[in-house]
Amino acid sequence: MTFDGKEFFRIFSAKLSSNYPGTSIGVEYIVMRAWLENISKGTELTCKEYIEQELKKFPPDADYSEYSHVYDIAEEDIPRIVNSAALVSIVALFENGISRLLYFCSKQERVNYKLRQRASLVDKYQDFLISTLKIGYKFDDGFINLAKDIVDIRNVCAHGSALIFTFSSIEKTAFEMTLERNIFEIVSRSSGQLSFTGGQLIISTSYLQSCFEIFDQQTKSLRDYIEAHYFKKVSKDVM
Repeated sequence: MTFDGKEFFRIFSAKLSSNYPGTSIGVEYIVMRAWLENISKGTELTCKEYIEQELKKFPPDADYSEYSHVYDIAEEDIPRIVNSAALVSIVALFENGISRLLYFCSKQERVNYKLRQRASLVDKYQDFLISTLKIGYKFDDGFINLAKDIVDIRNVCAHGSALIFTFSSIEKTAFEMTLERNIFEIVSRSSGQLSFTGGQLIISTSYLQSCFEIFDQQTKSLRDYIEAHYFKKVSKDVM
């Protein structure tokens, strides 16, 4: 029986691709992009509905001072809550996507998928790529620093620490003071995309878009590398 390299590659490639998460990760980014493109409209609609429902609780002759807080919540709190949750989702999308890609690589290389403690999340990924997988992909140093800032902001949103930001050092631990200084520095470098209002961290829609584009670009870059490294390598070997 004659060995058919093309048929072998077709079968092997189909099996390899069936375990490869890159396609579904790409779809997840498409869905997230569509959601972000409509997030402002969704927030505006939510605020409008909130105002309409809350104003029904007040008599027609009520003084504005009695219900002014309704507008304050609609203008400040609701967008803050929505955008904070969106940032958490964006970072989760990135973390999940990269983890799945690296897990796929670990299976191809027959090594355990275990990240070692490093300075930042992306540093952990980089260490695994170089030290464990021993493949040549490297995240850009500028991206590593940007990702660290984004993850720090995400942590503030995810762990409910947005209320700790004041200019007073009274009753704060050393960790909280260090965290505040770090966040203040990140905000100062954000060109207005991040800000503080009443001690709360405010995330703009433009910051969300910027973070998404950064993570989308880096994830696609790694996907392209993995596909070239494994799929095209197999094609070359059997042809």
